[in-house]
Amino acid sequence: MNIPYQYLESLHIVNFLGMEEISFPRLQPVSLIVGMNGIGKSSVLDALRLHSTCAHPYELTALLRRCGVRMPLCNDDADGRVVADYTPLFHKHDITKPIRIGSGLHDSSDLTLTSIRPDDGGDGIIDRMKSQLEGYDSGKGELLALEIESRGVEQHLPWLRDPGNPYGNRNRLPRVLMKEDHLESLIAGWPRARRRCESMGPGFPDDEKLARYHKDMPMDSVAEQVSNSLHLCDHRKGSRRFTLPNPSKTSDARPAGISVAMKGESFSLPLESLGGGMRRIRGITFALANSHGGMLLLDEPENGLYHGAMGEFWMKILEYIKEYRNIQIIAATHSFEMVHGLAFAMKKIEFEHAAIFRIDRRFEDVIRVVDYDHDGIRIASEETIEFR
Repeated sequence: MNIPYQYLESLHIVNFLGMEEISFPRLQPVSLIVGMNGIGKSSVLDALRLHSTCAHPYELTALLRRCGVRMPLCNDDADGRVVADYTPLFHKHDITKPIRIGSGLHDSSDLTLTSIRPDDGGDGIIDRMKSQLEGYDSGKGELLALEIESRGVEQHLPWLRDPGNPYGNRNRLPRVLMKEDHLESLIAGWPRARRRCESMGPGFPDDEKLARYHKDMPMDSVAEQVSNSLHLCDHRKGSRRFTLPNPSKTSDARPAGISVAMKGESFSLPLESLGGGMRRIRGITFALANSHGGMLLLDEPENGLYHGAMGEFWMKILEYIKEYRNIQIIAATHSFEMVHGLAFAMKKIEFEHAAIFRIDRRFEDVIRVVDYDHDGIRIASEETIEFR
């Protein structure tokens, strides 16, 4: 299969979250990362999300929340203007070393996050920032700057370093905001995202995300993905039919009201009534259809899916990749069935552009990546070798 899409071929991460340094030299259009709990699989997906969005301020805020950092309480209008503490993003909170995410070639494809402090000669940058803030005084913490370099553009975000515990009670955190006009100017000048990047998991998609996916898809694509979801979640294959609503009448805040009925029955039920697994699989298939020309990140895609359906799950995914050839999927799992499901699907439909990467720790800070290419996956699967 020819892959004309310029996917990310390698990844190198330095000083980010729990990883001092890690490299994936041969990523594929489909890459599956496996390893123990807490080894850093989700952190790799977080790094890819930051790299794709050029560390957009809203993505940084979302990442801090996923890391358990408490943000000061604000109303919705002020939430995006909160000045955060970015210390937890740095490995072992060592802000003297920059975070680097990219191909490992140290070129314009890299994303670099660096702390700027007064004693590093950053007085001018930090002094300018003080005039762009509301509610700041020196008693609320040390004011630094986060320098973000991406695609040849440097941007600076104010950084309020909490002298206490950044994971503490958010009601006690100092509340400092960027001025609204400054945030608007900052966002307007932010580098354009490198690629479209959708993500799913490990939880269930919320109503807003499902509704957005539905509205952005043509009706024939919606029908195809609902059919795929039913096929994966229904042990009585082909026993159910579905009807689709008019997407123009779908609320922005609620998922589209797709109804399902048993063939031969006059009544129907909401698709959501089929359980959390259906919601999860529907979210993944809709996200896939919304990822053309970009990247789809799946964290624990096995959640909500029957273990015996893992092979069929990957067959649907790989067939979609073969047909459109413009989506890169990177997934993280610790499921034995999910790993061998991919191996089964690769062999079944003769798909060669996939790889499995196993992460483990040799010592406290030394992370090792073992990669299996097409032939390695085939041999390991046939010999029932444990990938994880």
